[in-house]
Amino acid sequence: MADDDHEHDHDEEHEHGTLHFERSEVAQPTLTVIAALHPALADVLILAQRFDKLTEAEKADLASKQEAVEACVTWTPGFWAAGDMCAVCESPAPAIFEDRLVEGTLAYGAFIDDVPVHLRKDCIAGFAKKAPRRAPQTIDKLRRQYTRDRQARPSARLTQFFRYDLLSRPPFSLEDWANSVADANAEKMGRSDARDIERLIQWVHKRLFH
Repeated sequence: MADDDHEHDHDEEHEHGTLHFERSEVAQPTLTVIAALHPALADVLILAQRFDKLTEAEKADLASKQEAVEACVTWTPGFWAAGDMCAVCESPAPAIFEDRLVEGTLAYGAFIDDVPVHLRKDCIAGFAKKAPRRAPQTIDKLRRQYTRDRQARPSARLTQFFRYDLLSRPPFSLEDWANSVADANAEKMGRSDARDIERLIQWVHKRLFH
């Protein structure tokens, strides 16, 4: 009996992988700041807050605006964890918004080169003084110093590619998503890219299904 129960739980656990996006949640004061620092992200959040009421045309517009978020080079929303510290002012960096799914929530913070920063003009601008040349060794040191769960966290860039699909074609399976990304980028995907995809699957699965 114990073995049968264990097998059932194991199978059931591995069926947990389909994501059902409901809406984004962001505090109005934070949205005002985002609008000033990242207009494309603000546009996405305004629409995604009422996702269940969007027309098909608005959903297509949402996907287009999310592509603009991916293209922004100043800073990028990435998965947030408690304990993240702003690398510029060296104080706790809170989450800036959440995506709510049937399965749970995914929190996001602000990142530059996968290093957490505050959602403040001074902190975002000040990163250039903290790492003027953005040498790989310097960036890696900052990540290790100010980011929690660093080893398990996917890049902010991949997070936003993932978020495009989360917003544009729900529901979908984590495994199907990973396979589609791998297939679409088979000719140019290296080991680091494959590890990044695996980290994203682990990050999302842990927060939504455990």
